[in-house]
Amino acid sequence: MAGAAQKCDFCFDRLEKGLPPYCAQTCLTSAIMFGDFDDPRSEVSQALSSGRFFYRPREELGTKPSTYYLA
Repeated sequence: MAGAAQKCDFCFDRLEKGLPPYCAQTCLTSAIMFGDFDDPRSEVSQALSSGRFFYRPREELGTKPSTYYLA
């Protein structure tokens, strides 16, 4: 539907090709990162282990969110 917001699918077509989502690729300041938490070499894993972890939204509801906000 034109003009309606759609749910983000993390650019699934790009992920299948081994490419990052457009938002992460075009973010000049690395404010948006995408990667594998379990891969210690990934940018996301390194950022989380840096100690800059701030919070996970709505974690108290037990939803196990995979979005992290870093300080």
